[in-house]
Order: sequence, then structure tokens, then C-alpha cells
Amino acid sequence: MDKINLQMRYAVLLFLFLANMQLSVMAQQKTDSLILHFWDSLYVSESVAQDKETELISFVIDEMPAFMELLSGCSSASLVADVYSSVMAKAEDAGAESLWYCMRDMAEDYFHGSNSSFRNDEIYIPILERLVASRYMSESDSTRYGFQLKMMKKNRIGDFATDIDMRIYRMGHSEHLDGQRVEVGQKVKLSEVCGDSALVLFYDPACDHCLHQIEAFRNDGHIISLCKEGSLRMIFINVEPKSKHRGDGKKCLERIPEGWIFAKDYKREVVKSQAYYLPFVPQLYVFGKNMKIMKKGL
Repeated sequence: MDKINLQMRYAVLLFLFLANMQLSVMAQQKTDSLILHFWDSLYVSESVAQDKETELISFVIDEMPAFMELLSGCSSASLVADVYSSVMAKAEDAGAESLWYCMRDMAEDYFHGSNSSFRNDEIYIPILERLVASRYMSESDSTRYGFQLKMMKKNRIGDFATDIDMRIYRMGHSEHLDGQRVEVGQKVKLSEVCGDSALVLFYDPACDHCLHQIEAFRNDGHIISLCKEGSLRMIFINVEPKSKHRGDGKKCLERIPEGWIFAKDYKREVVKSQAYYLPFVPQLYVFGKNMKIMKKGL
């Protein structure tokens, strides 16, 4: 009897699990459909562009927040990029130049802005690829956005990150890491200290936001626990070697938790040689085994 009851419980749990999966798939499909048809009511033609372009711009600006709110439930970044780019293409084909510029600027603000919660390189890159080919791009704009596109294609999610040289100047331990001795003052490759899992923060000691983020990590009990047990490394890379920790900034170098490493990009490979794209700091990368990029951004 107990065996039958146990089998029934498993069957009920399996049913609930499958039902929940089905609901999730249906919800995602519904969101994808809403995104696909979101701008259907935006009718752009040559005559409309001439007479009502200001109204079109107001409409797009007003509706953009609602469009962005759908993104969290979308199955594909490429779908969002295709839909958004198709609207820009309609504006260009109709000669709605001001509308096109408006959408170009909003794409940068939403998908690439330093303070945007919707920042997403995998959406912005295909939009950029279409932007740089537009007839509305001036020479200076083509140079600017072309550089953006080139740099954003470096170190993407799923890529193996670029290795760089560093000099360690603070650490929360003095022991062997992955079979080698690592000490303060030592020059190492980033790959030599990452282990199988690492959070890598590129920062500038003169940046208050960077220092606040480091302090937030220090107060995260889960991160501290993972570092202590050796399953995670925290690596903070100073990309401005001449910039020093001053005043309150010195606090982040006190009582450094185990598994934490502060290092300097003493060759300036990140900024000067453009090994990584840092339009602003701090910039966070999540590395898996062999420095595979699992996630980017805070």
C-alpha cells in the first residue's frame, strides 16, 4: 500500500512539473508573439512621414517602456533585434529621418546605456550591424558606431575570455592556487588564478560606484562562503594602474576575504590595447571553466 501511495505521489509531482513547464512554454510563446506584433499599429509611409512624423516619434517614445517590459519573458535576443530593426527599416524606407534617429538613440540608451536595466549586448549588436549600413549614418557616426560594434564583438557570452597579464597587489590568502604559489607582487596571467569559476570585476579606484560595488560583494554572505570553500574566486582588476585607492577607497583593501585577489593591469592591455570593451566601469564578467564567459554585467 505504501509503495502504491509513493508511486501516486511521484505521478502527481511529475504531472505538476510537466504542467508547469507547459505553462512556461505557453507564456513564453505568448510574449514572443506580443513582441513580434508590438509595432504593427505603427504605420509608416512617405505621406505619413511628411505630415505626422512628430506624432510617430511621440508614439514610439510613449510605447517603448511597454515594449522593454516584455523582454524578460522573450525566448530570443535575435527576435527583439529583428523586430526593432524592422521598424527602423520602415522609417528609413519612408524617409522618416527624425523617427529613425530617435529609434537609433533609444536603442543605444536602452540596450547599451550604463544605467539601463535592459542593457543587452546580444540585442544591441545585430541592431548595430544594421545601423552602420544605413544611408542616414554620417561619416563620424559610422566611425563611432563601427568602433562600438567592433569592440562589442569581443568577449561575448559563450566566448573564452581574452587572457591578460596582471600584477597582484592585494589578496585574501597566500597559498597555492591550482598547484602554484601565488603571492603579492607576483606577475600572473588572468587564466592562472581564475580556477573553474570566477567573478572578474574591472574597476578604477577613483570610481565611487566601483568601490560601492566591491563593498556590496564583501557584504554578500553567499559569495564569501563560496570563496572560502574554494568554489569561487573574486578577481578585481584595476584598469588604471596610476590611479590609487584614496580616503574611503582604502577600506576595500582592508581585511580582504579569502579567495579574493586585487590586481593591476600593469601593461594597460584592457584600456590601451583594447583587450576588453569597457565603455564604463565597473564591468563584471562571470567566468566558468577555462575562462568561458557565462554572464556579463552587474
